[in-house]
Amino acid sequence: MSHYFEWATELPMPEVQAILRAIAAKELHPREAKRKLARTITTELHSAAAAEEAEREFDRVHKEGGAPLAVPTIDVKANGAKEIAIVELLVLAKIAPSKAAARRLVEQNGVRVEGELATLDTTVPVKGEPLIRAGKRFSRIRFR
Repeated sequence: MSHYFEWATELPMPEVQAILRAIAAKELHPREAKRKLARTITTELHSAAAAEEAEREFDRVHKEGGAPLAVPTIDVKANGAKEIAIVELLVLAKIAPSKAAARRLVEQNGVRVEGELATLDTTVPVKGEPLIRAGKRFSRIRFR
């Protein structure tokens, strides 16, 4: 991490050295140092407002378990069905490459529909635009 503070930021060298000493002395947690690094780089490349927004988004998704603000929408043909089994939906939406892979993902508790843990028995109503989380990937499903 020290190289990134030195090479990727415009922080004065005494400030970089102070941060690195604080990490070594366990006065500054490495996670907080990484947050400072990310905030500094984003501020330098974009703006302070962009850095604050990125930090809030990171916290919301990774600390609070929420969905990102920008989630891709995937169109899926419903073919007149009123609901679709989760395994079939994962394949139709190309979130999983096969039914076997989709089944494994569900069995390993890696799929959530609107925040609720999916099981192999889960069906998704063909209305609205449900939010699917498969592993770390979020997708909004739009039925046609």
